[in-house]
Amino acid sequence: MNLSVQQIAEITGGRLTPASADVSVSGVSTDSRTIRAGELFIPLRGPRYDGHDFLLRALQNGAGACLSEEVIAGLKVPVIQVSDTLRALGDLAAAHRCGYRGPLVAVTGSSGKTTTKEMLAAILERTAPGLKSAGNFNNLVGVPLTLFGLRPDTHRWAVLEMGMSARGEIARLAEIARPTVGLITNIGPAHLETLRGLDGVARAKGELFAALTAGGTAVVNADDERVLSLPVANGVRRLLYGLSSSAEVRADEIEARGGCVRFRLLTAEQ
Repeated sequence: MNLSVQQIAEITGGRLTPASADVSVSGVSTDSRTIRAGELFIPLRGPRYDGHDFLLRALQNGAGACLSEEVIAGLKVPVIQVSDTLRALGDLAAAHRCGYRGPLVAVTGSSGKTTTKEMLAAILERTAPGLKSAGNFNNLVGVPLTLFGLRPDTHRWAVLEMGMSARGEIARLAEIARPTVGLITNIGPAHLETLRGLDGVARAKGELFAALTAGGTAVVNADDERVLSLPVANGVRRLLYGLSSSAEVRADEIEARGGCVRFRLLTAEQ
C-alpha cells in the first residue's frame, strides 16, 4: 500500500498535524518493535498495554507517520489524531480492500475455523496466488492487518478467518473485509457468558450471512439446525454442505486411516 497522510486523515476522519504535511507511508504497523522505515504506526490500547506509550520507540525505528488518540506536539513526523485508533485501523484496511476485485471468503463458526480456512487455502493455492489469514489472526486487529497484505495485482483469492467474543464484532469485521462468500462451520457453546445461550451465539455468527450482498454466497452447514435457520439477503445464494442428503456438496465413503481422513466429495451434479 502507499497512502499520503492527507488520504489517511480523510479515510479516518482524523486531524492532521501539521496540516500541510506531504508524506506518504508504505505500510501499517501496530508493533513498535517490528515497524519498518516509512510505515504508519497505529498505537492500540489493550488490557495490559497502551500503544501510545511506545510512540517514541516507533519513531526511533523509522515510523514515517503515526495515528494517535491523544494530542501530541513536537514530533518530527506527521500525526493524525483520531478518536479511536482501533476503528481507524479497520477503516484503513477497508479502504485498501476496495482495490481488490477478486473473491474473498470469510470463515467463522464456534469451532473448526482455522482448519477450514487452511483447507480452503490449500485447495485454492493449486489454482492461483492468494492470501490467507496467518494463524488465527481473526479479530479486529488481525483481520485488518491481514487485509493490508492483499495485493490486487497479484492475488486472485483471499480466505480470512473471523472470530468474535461479543455481538457486533463479526458485523464490523464483515464491514471491513466485505466478503463475497461467507461460511459458518457450526454453532456451539462458546462465549455463552456474553451471548446468553446458543441462540445468541447463532445471532452473533449470523452477522456474517447478514453482511453478504446480492451476488454473494452463504455456505451453510446442512447438519447444524441453527446455521440452517440463519437468514440471508435477497440475491445471496445458499450453498448447503455436510453429510446430510439435503446438502448440495457432501462427503461420502468417509474413512480414517493413518492419521488422515479420506472421503468422496459429491456435488449436486453427481
